[in-house]
Amino acid sequence: MSTLTRIRQQLAAAGLDYSLMALAELLRDQWPEAPVEGLQLALLLQKGIQEGDVCLEIDRVADRARELGFDELADADLQVLVESTEFVGGPDTVLPLIEDQDRFYLQRLHHQERVMAGDLLQRAGEAQALDASLIQAVNRCFPGQDETDFQKLAVIQALRYRFLVISGGPGTGKTWTVARLIHLLLEQNPDTRIALAAPTGKAAARMSESLGESLVDLPAELRNRLPDKALTLHRLLRIDYRSHRARHNREHPLPFDVLILDEASMIDQNLMYAVCEALPPQSRLILLGDKDQLASVEAGSVFADLCGGLQHSGCGAETCRWLQREFGLELPPSSSDYPLAEQVVVLQKSRRFGEGSGIGKLARCINAGDVDGFMEILGASDGQDDLEWAQPDAHAVDERYREIAREQYQSIHDSASVEEALQRFQRFRILAAQWQGPMGVHHINACIEQWLKQQNGFRAEQELYEGKPLMITRNVHQYGLHNGDIGMLWRDPDGELRFWIDSDEGGLQAFSLAQLPPHETAYAMTVHKSQGSEFDRVLLVLPERENELCTRELLYTGITRARASFRVWGGKAVLRRAVQRATRRSSGLRQRLMSVAEAR
Repeated sequence: MSTLTRIRQQLAAAGLDYSLMALAELLRDQWPEAPVEGLQLALLLQKGIQEGDVCLEIDRVADRARELGFDELADADLQVLVESTEFVGGPDTVLPLIEDQDRFYLQRLHHQERVMAGDLLQRAGEAQALDASLIQAVNRCFPGQDETDFQKLAVIQALRYRFLVISGGPGTGKTWTVARLIHLLLEQNPDTRIALAAPTGKAAARMSESLGESLVDLPAELRNRLPDKALTLHRLLRIDYRSHRARHNREHPLPFDVLILDEASMIDQNLMYAVCEALPPQSRLILLGDKDQLASVEAGSVFADLCGGLQHSGCGAETCRWLQREFGLELPPSSSDYPLAEQVVVLQKSRRFGEGSGIGKLARCINAGDVDGFMEILGASDGQDDLEWAQPDAHAVDERYREIAREQYQSIHDSASVEEALQRFQRFRILAAQWQGPMGVHHINACIEQWLKQQNGFRAEQELYEGKPLMITRNVHQYGLHNGDIGMLWRDPDGELRFWIDSDEGGLQAFSLAQLPPHETAYAMTVHKSQGSEFDRVLLVLPERENELCTRELLYTGITRARASFRVWGGKAVLRRAVQRATRRSSGLRQRLMSVAEAR
């Protein structure tokens, strides 16, 4: 039996798709002498990439190999495999597979990780001295506080270093903090070239809106120096959608002094590597995000890795003394050995969720992995405050969905205008962990849509009708439409059904149905798709049984989309396991940052 036939049988027995088989055939064509164990390891790594991993720890190879029936790899001496083949090599080789720091990588991802670690450490570099006038300007922006002002700390560190990570939950003031930083940078040098970007069009539009509101006090002559709006990273880097290559790179760098990236937890390793390649070494890079949210859809957990496991901001003893002396900031010295500890600021205080907020309490329990505390808070909720918990039977949820259609979505069809319809729709959203099944997005949307069609006189087979919310699923730059944008079908004054959506320039924009790009119904959406959004009320629907999708990060992200009230449908076992299960993605970035720093 040939090697490829053997692997084909193993993949079929494991129920895996043929994309992995195509990779095996490609590798065998290019490296005919590749051993079967090497090909199996490559497929194991590729499967991990599809699941969000960047690499695979050596001590996990055997177990993962047995899951796929790769017995040859499970029983192999991996050190011999590395030393005796031209297919797998050490960190300084250029072979298809790389072994480094007790991890295996595909060569491309290994290269990316090494470049990113070196670039970010070099960019952080030594702290820059702040002159007396700048120190006075910072103190004017942040008058004296009774407690440590972490927003002030973030601005100070962003002025001292060329790399900074600002992490904080909803309502902690990340955008406001960056607005103060921009103000100071432009006051110091009006010619500072600043770029604003985010991983998705929806996040970029929201960044533009939020920063615009926070910079109203910036003098007009300085405000005019800012870009008109934030861009998606793909547009900023000019990434070709066919080749996936960025036109901006080390040979053609970005022409900016400062790059501020919002929603950075959604940025995967490929995209962050492209940023590092394109941004000049002397430029500042500032990342904004929430380390406790879901990681990127594609491979990597870059933002969480860069936060270094830090739960609180900290600085060395000398820096702490300087901060107290010049800025009145009382900060306990950090004992962390993480090399970017001073470049990570964790914003602590939420202006949205106070100490008495049930949503805030749940979020804090989730982040702490406090299962008993989480269940106690949910168990005490009775729907009278901002929390409600139900455990509906998955076989009898359709009637509950119809109730929601009547309570939450019928008002859309009673609206007098598309503006009113959109306002009503934006107040409530159903979030789900998965697409399929009775508790999945597709089924929820189908049930709600069926009831609304019956109530409002639409035909059952009618796909497009007035009052239907749609989510765009592909970027269409010529129309200014982005993947994840949500709008509404509504008739114009002439009676023509059109798609209405908030435009990047402000105000509603209408598109004919002929211009409508790929889309999906949006009464319910996945938690992943909801990242960066906010709604007055949220219903989170979890699967009826324990599921690997239900993680601490998914639960936290779903809960913190709600501003005023949160409802969750899920059984005790599912909820308890979700709080316990933290997302684990295999990545060597954090360890590599530490080892590179030590080597220097």
